[in-house]
Amino acid sequence: MAGGGSGDISNNQETSLLVNMNVTALGSISYFYKVSSEQGFDFLTFYLDGVQMNTKSGEIDWSQQQYPISPGIHSFQWTYTKDGSISGGDDCAWLDLISFPSTSGSYTSPILQPMSISLQGNYPNPFNPATTISFTISSNDEVFTSLEVFNVKGQKVKTLVTEPLSSGSYKIVWDGKNEKDENVASGLYYYKLKTDDFNSSGKMLMLK
Repeated sequence: MAGGGSGDISNNQETSLLVNMNVTALGSISYFYKVSSEQGFDFLTFYLDGVQMNTKSGEIDWSQQQYPISPGIHSFQWTYTKDGSISGGDDCAWLDLISFPSTSGSYTSPILQPMSISLQGNYPNPFNPATTISFTISSNDEVFTSLEVFNVKGQKVKTLVTEPLSSGSYKIVWDGKNEKDENVASGLYYYKLKTDDFNSSGKMLMLK
């Protein structure tokens, strides 16, 4: 069974596939997954309506998972998360044969994957006074993209990108300043890259 792999990420990052649907009849979601990661540290996690349903780590061959779904609006999210250091196995997770419950138009996909976007991370890290965040878009159409910086309290510090982007490789510099063009304090910050169906983030440390 050939599957689609998780997005290309570095340490302390995650990559997600998010699908929102209006389910019209009682049914279930079913998918096959495979994991090859550092046991107990790097995880494939499935969320239903924002609630963690299961998390898998280590070496797991192709397996099937299924959950009952009631009518209504639901979100289905798969996230592969890496810790800050060692990697294990193929350092990846795969999804295949995702079958969704009935919607206004029944939808079953042989493979869904957020492969059109990848977040490579930032360099240097730690940094002072600036760092460059790199990501790639591979799409036939423009993709509305946002790249934002947050502090450890979850407060937005700076919007770096908020516009449709075409296919290509991007390197965005954050100069360590907030929306008011003021220098921020040293410490840990997060950057988040988002599109309609992709959500990935990473950590960066500013030193003074």
